[in-house]
Amino acid sequence: MPGERITILERIDVPGGALDGLEKPDKGFVIRGGREMENHFECLWDLFRSIPSLEVEGASVLDEFYWLNKDDPNFSLQRATIEQGKPAPDMGKFTLSKAAQKDMLKVFMATREEMENKRINEVFGEDFLASNFWMYWRTMFAFEEWHSALEMKLYLHRFIHHIGGLADFFRVEVHPLQPVRIAGAAIGEVVEGPGRGVPVLHRGDRCRFRHRCHQRTQAGHAHPLEPRRPARWHGTRPR
Repeated sequence: MPGERITILERIDVPGGALDGLEKPDKGFVIRGGREMENHFECLWDLFRSIPSLEVEGASVLDEFYWLNKDDPNFSLQRATIEQGKPAPDMGKFTLSKAAQKDMLKVFMATREEMENKRINEVFGEDFLASNFWMYWRTMFAFEEWHSALEMKLYLHRFIHHIGGLADFFRVEVHPLQPVRIAGAAIGEVVEGPGRGVPVLHRGDRCRFRHRCHQRTQAGHAHPLEPRRPARWHGTRPR
């Protein structure tokens, strides 16, 4: 689709939506949130395959993810702490009682209608909310007890394959740079690239930003067989 037929609306001055970042040396560098990448973001990984790296000539963002996670897989030796740095008890264990496990099964098997207009603490008992599983889950996905029970159910369905990695993050894919910001910046280079001319309209701003970048960022970009990569990254590139 021609870029002039696409308009991106931005509510704030910093482009990127939830992928934004503040870069002011006098105030600091701030990213509002992280996004855990995982193996089954099939559509996103396919998109990253067509997004050129900002650092490595001839490589893609997918290449960068693949190289690092093949040679230095992500995992946490200390998933959670309490009392100003002490290891949380029973690390690596979910500590789910029979009652808590029963609550999980009920929520997982419930219909959407049964979970609508209910809070998490209305469908899960005290045993579940005191478990390590809930601690791992809420710190992984930013859930609170008063959040939607339906959303909790849908997350359980979507990320059931993540449960085995909740205790040490080993199922989370990482990028050499901050994955949220680097992905947003790289994609931004593409949508505003040559042949695209995608205008980015910020709230209260009448200007249209049409930044240009190298021709290789256009759709249909073909990857070279052997991209040059930094010495710190090893392994083969994804196919």
